[in-house]
Amino acid sequence: MSSLGRLQAALAAATNEVTVAAANINFDFTLVKYEAPKEFQPLKGFLTTTRKHDAETGKTHVIARRLGALFDGICPETPALIKAYGARVSEISKAATEKESRDYSKSIFAAYVGVDATSIWAAATSSKPAIHVHLLACMLAEIWDAPKAVSIWVELVEKRRQDIAQRLEQGEQIHFGLASAAVQQEISRDQLAAWDASARAWIQTAKSVKNKQDTQLRVILRSVHYAVNAIDALYASVTDAWKLALETTENLILGMPQEAHNGAAILGLVAWHIYPDMHVYGTKNVVVPMNDELVAHGGVLSLVNSEPRQPNNRGVSWSLCLSHLTFYGPPARTEQTLEKDPCYGCFRLKDANLASQLSPQVGMEIIAHLMCGYNIHKSSMPTNVMGISFEDSIFVPSKIVHDPAREYEASHVTQILGNIGCPGLVMLTSPANPMLAPLDEAKWRIYNMHEFNGKPEDMLDATSLHLSFTNWSHSGGPSGMQGVEALLVEAVVSIRDSGQWVGDVDATTALGCDMIHQVKPNPNCNHEPHSLPTTAMISIECWDELRICPEGLAVVRASGNWVARLAATAYLVQKILLGELRRRRIFVCPDNVCWACIELQGLPDIYVY
Repeated sequence: MSSLGRLQAALAAATNEVTVAAANINFDFTLVKYEAPKEFQPLKGFLTTTRKHDAETGKTHVIARRLGALFDGICPETPALIKAYGARVSEISKAATEKESRDYSKSIFAAYVGVDATSIWAAATSSKPAIHVHLLACMLAEIWDAPKAVSIWVELVEKRRQDIAQRLEQGEQIHFGLASAAVQQEISRDQLAAWDASARAWIQTAKSVKNKQDTQLRVILRSVHYAVNAIDALYASVTDAWKLALETTENLILGMPQEAHNGAAILGLVAWHIYPDMHVYGTKNVVVPMNDELVAHGGVLSLVNSEPRQPNNRGVSWSLCLSHLTFYGPPARTEQTLEKDPCYGCFRLKDANLASQLSPQVGMEIIAHLMCGYNIHKSSMPTNVMGISFEDSIFVPSKIVHDPAREYEASHVTQILGNIGCPGLVMLTSPANPMLAPLDEAKWRIYNMHEFNGKPEDMLDATSLHLSFTNWSHSGGPSGMQGVEALLVEAVVSIRDSGQWVGDVDATTALGCDMIHQVKPNPNCNHEPHSLPTTAMISIECWDELRICPEGLAVVRASGNWVARLAATAYLVQKILLGELRRRRIFVCPDNVCWACIELQGLPDIYVY
């Protein structure tokens, strides 16, 4: 009988039948929700509705509750650290949100933009042990890449459950909640990968906000060398580093001077963005004031400027033996150094023969390599790639998140703060044949077809764009590695009018189509301002009218509403490509367009105004 099987048997012998049934996985962890500490409360205001729901009642809340319960009792109490960390994450979230353009909160990616503090809010609304587990996730994500960090998590969970089973088997009195957490259904690798991904995204956002302090701290690390510890066993090494980092940081925040004997505390400070003053001792003693208001006076960390065994090996290093990194082979001995950042070089670039304009596909390949560190073969990169989600960034073709009146090169990319909530690098692609809503002859529809009055007005103000996902995906990554590093996901862009589905569009293909033209002011125009054409133009003022789009000159009225203008443009292109509209050109107009000049073209085109 396995250790966990014996644990279940022991629980059955020690408790009544009803309690055992509750312990046997049937307990719903989403039912347990705690009030987050007050320092964390501002955080929920910076989360999208999707992330807030996930953190409070969804999968991330469940994993936070389960990990918090499973690792309860390992860490010391750290009230000062929890208070300070709550203040720091709220401060960083506010700053990051204020830096980001609010336009993207109305875009296709509205549910996924902004700060990914999902795991933080999930932990804060779960328990104090869950907050400690989140802090460990940040430590691991700070120094290890995603596949290695997830492998560490898998072994930590496995060893913790075995440890509880053995202690109970030996007759030790164990709190029922801890035993129940150990006997719960296995926490999957995918769940742990999602937990790691949220912490990893948060760290990148925090680094960008605290760039000055983070850079200063990393400069200090170049003059020292510390190993996290010299413990061989992974479980013991990680838990020892975790506890030491918590204890040291707690004391520093309280104003108690500390000396670093290994790299655990330094790793914790970097990962949690707490910056105490530092004294570096060596051939020359250096005092580095960090002036962090969260650290009480006297909270100074002392470091020794020691020479590493290898001249280039400076910073904080950690060596672990990973048993769950590959499917086959012995445990992999791996060492990582905190101070070192990935460096990418462009060798012999001066000799390269480069096209004057990059294709969108090649542009995304370059971003995947330079920004994310992934080499995606061109055969794996779809031609209509809608974007790449990685850590705390979504890289998208600029055409699909801006007013179609603005001209962009096909390869021009916009970086948005956010992610779609999946670990690793995720490439988004559209379905081959997006569907449009059929006309329902039994439904009342509005067809006024007024004559255009020339005024810039927004008649499509109830238009919205939404991103959803089909069940199709394709994984990629090195052979033999456990977990998925790169994923191709099919994503659907839907247009809705007052919540009603209008249709789905391939936004990337449609908005990159050469039938779209941006109207520019005519320098030779001598017409009076706001001149109207003598020929009547049909005013398209709702989606019912847009869907049938009559013959002749027509103007879609969506002035000042870039989301509606983008949706209407993409929809019209798709209708034309399907042969449902007898049009060949779509003109996107600025507010100061001269309609008298437009009339001179004499073509039955459609205008988005």
